[in-house]
Amino acid sequence: MNTLGKKTRIAWFSPLPIDLSLGKSNLSSYLTSMIIDELLEYYDVEFFHEGDDKYYDYKTFNYLEAINRHKDKPFDIFFYNIEDSYKNNFCRFHLELVPGVTLFYSLKLETPLKVDFFSTDRGRIHTKIINTSDTLLQLELDKDSIIAVKELSYSFIKLFLSSSDFNFYLKLKQNLENTSDYNENFHAYNLALLKDDNKIHNIERKKLVLKIKEIIDLESDYIKKMMSKWDTYVIHKTSTHPSLDEEKKDNPFNVLPKYKS
Repeated sequence: MNTLGKKTRIAWFSPLPIDLSLGKSNLSSYLTSMIIDELLEYYDVEFFHEGDDKYYDYKTFNYLEAINRHKDKPFDIFFYNIEDSYKNNFCRFHLELVPGVTLFYSLKLETPLKVDFFSTDRGRIHTKIINTSDTLLQLELDKDSIIAVKELSYSFIKLFLSSSDFNFYLKLKQNLENTSDYNENFHAYNLALLKDDNKIHNIERKKLVLKIKEIIDLESDYIKKMMSKWDTYVIHKTSTHPSLDEEKKDNPFNVLPKYKS
């Protein structure tokens, strides 16, 4: 996505080590702090978190500033780190406002969200998805778990840290589409870094960033198309909500089946 020698601009949403109490751990803040310098080798990155403090000399901002910064100097990608932690709730909030590329640490989100930015148009869509409890039970999931179906639906590109979550997503996608030979490009990738003990082992920082870069380069045209569509709706307010345009084949909510009222 590098244009005329300019680095691709990324708005990176993640907790940072300065957001955590002493002794507390958070996988996404740990991973971000590990690869931050490698990211900056290839991208112009601004880091958005829930606090107001700066993180060393990096471009660090409160996440509520992201839209205005995007208006002043547009980002090419909004990148979200989704983890089952209340410290990551702001990532889930903003993902609903501006969809993007999402790195999933887990698809089971026990931490509830108490805010839905769009309780009307989007709420109708969410209700239809969340009410597929029979489908979820058929997939042998704990019925009391909150599965990140809504977060998946707002993600143009889906990256998974664990193979089990990646395989579950493919199974869920196929089940929701109700067909055994559904072969759409899922825009989903397995990074396979998270092991059964829920810890990241022997991470090669350069290798991980190059893998993310490879995926972004591969999906660059798709990302540009989707970002352009959302810019017209969220930023410039010159179009109807993309999810409500059922006639368009490139509906940004590509993870969702097409429901009829």
